[in-house]
Amino acid sequence: HVADLSPENYTPKGYREGIHSAVEAQMVTVIVDSVSHLWDSENGLKSVAETTARPTDFGKSWGVAKRGATAVITDILTVPANVICTMRAAHIYDNISDPVTNKKTRVIIGEKPIFAKEFEFEFDVLLEVDGNHNVTVIKAPMLKDKRVLPCPSVDDWREFFATLGTKSIQKPVLQQIEDAFASVNSTESLEKAKKFANANAKFLPKGSTDTVKKWSVEATAKYG
Repeated sequence: HVADLSPENYTPKGYREGIHSAVEAQMVTVIVDSVSHLWDSENGLKSVAETTARPTDFGKSWGVAKRGATAVITDILTVPANVICTMRAAHIYDNISDPVTNKKTRVIIGEKPIFAKEFEFEFDVLLEVDGNHNVTVIKAPMLKDKRVLPCPSVDDWREFFATLGTKSIQKPVLQQIEDAFASVNSTESLEKAKKFANANAKFLPKGSTDTVKKWSVEATAKYG
């Protein structure tokens, strides 16, 4: 399944619809390449904010941009699928003074992702990839310090994520809902299953609503 966004759809609505369409198509993993276009492109949130901002009401346009970014990130974090996002990077510069001549030189002191400030830390795992495909793990569960993976292979990735103790989603949303109702063994677990089904009803494939209702009725008859 591919949701090919054209530049005019580099908007929160376009991104959210693209993510939702992939989950509705029962994709277990969704790759968003890249979220930087949502922020920094001709129709991106940053560009629109800079164009529409007024000196007397500068914060309003940027508030709209931040809310748009938040809406997309919220979907990324809450949809019943694994979501992998890429972001472009930009250099961070600083003016360094020469101790002898006192002349200032503009130098690169680091890099930052091209997206709304600090939003990258909302993700469970944050990686930085250089031009030689070496990976620096900036943030990950159970990881206290940065870790470098030199040009990692598929097996390297399997080992890395196994050490983190993270659990990836292995089944499409419809199967997740089916498993939730199949595992009901009390009133409490029944309510959890119903809540999960209701929260993700918008991601169900066409024609499956009656099937979910059947699972709910059967579980309710036993534990309702």
